[in-house]
Amino acid sequence: MSFTDDTFNLLPDVPTNTESADALEISAQWADFATGLSQLAARISAITVSFGDITDLPTTLDGYGITDAQALDATLTALAGVTFAADKALYATGDDAFGTFTFVSYMRGLMASADEASFKAAINHTSGLAQTAVVNTFTKAQRTTIVTLADGTTITPDMDDGNDFEVTLGGNRSLANPTNLTAGQSGSIRVIQDGTGSRTLTYGTYWKFTGGTPPTLSTGPGSSDVLHYKVWSTTYIEVASHLDVR
Repeated sequence: MSFTDDTFNLLPDVPTNTESADALEISAQWADFATGLSQLAARISAITVSFGDITDLPTTLDGYGITDAQALDATLTALAGVTFAADKALYATGDDAFGTFTFVSYMRGLMASADEASFKAAINHTSGLAQTAVVNTFTKAQRTTIVTLADGTTITPDMDDGNDFEVTLGGNRSLANPTNLTAGQSGSIRVIQDGTGSRTLTYGTYWKFTGGTPPTLSTGPGSSDVLHYKVWSTTYIEVASHLDVR
């Protein structure tokens, strides 16, 4: 073996006639080896693109005939399009559709409660908050919003809207059976005469009066009568009245 002009020669020096037959055989084997290396070098030199030269690689499989690749997942694609920020949480808005909502540290703390007792303690459940299944004592006034009923030939209160109502009669009207009746609800309905007055009011079958006789409303323009009610069942509303309240 030798170096010549910066070339590394893998072949041993060519044996002379005085060398043994064994040496000639070894020289022949080295020649075969050198031939194989030359062929390998030719193949390597044919590869002209280096890893550093590879650019514009595809980021999706669309348009490429890669038959053995897994198809794009719609859910993961949708998730990739969601923009996240601090104090935001993820929720599904539809099939493979997502959005975010505000989820502040206080709410995260509640969610992190170890058990029911810890959760109740975190929201001050045992004191300071009104509860539906325990006796509550209020130290401040409690108010309800007065709901204005739409005047019309038939007036139908929705008891889910509130407890106290008022309506100004613009003609002779009928107070129909309310919707969403629940036993235990109570309140008042203020009935006001318009500028003409003498408007009458008839009642649905659920409204119950002393002796079965509804009151006769005040007739003066702008006069006011108040009907106090108590719901005893989904078909029974007890009514007491204060007339010509002024």
